[in-house]
Amino acid sequence: MTDKDLEEIIAKMIKNEEDTVKHISETISKVQNNAVKLLMQIMLTDSLKHGQMLKIILNIMKTPIMEGREVAEVLDSLKKHVEEEMAMTKDFESLIDKIKDRRIKFLLENIVTDEKRHHSVMERIVKLIGDSETSDDEWWDFLYRYSRLT
Repeated sequence: MTDKDLEEIIAKMIKNEEDTVKHISETISKVQNNAVKLLMQIMLTDSLKHGQMLKIILNIMKTPIMEGREVAEVLDSLKKHVEEEMAMTKDFESLIDKIKDRRIKFLLENIVTDEKRHHSVMERIVKLIGDSETSDDEWWDFLYRYSRLT
């Protein structure tokens, strides 16, 4: 398969994911049941994520590398985000202790789990970006070992 063939296939897959997002969004707007609505929202989020991952595949083929100024800007932004994740996690944990409704508690606990994972991943990204010696292979190793794409 040529790179051009792969690009064409990936472009079609991106379009399919975008169509799926549109259809799921339309369905969500018609659903009244909150559990069903949440499940549909999760599928919508996954389709958005898949579309972005497919776009990354196209970018991988061009292999952009971060350089000086971009590294500094990204690092500053990520450090702020790490602080925000920590504050949000504390706010959610504080709220969970006050909630009696098990449905709401369940959803908030899932958010806290995600936020803690995000915080851990963001801290590691900050460390890797701060290390100017980090190679592309090390980034992919991190992705394979520490990140969860689902």
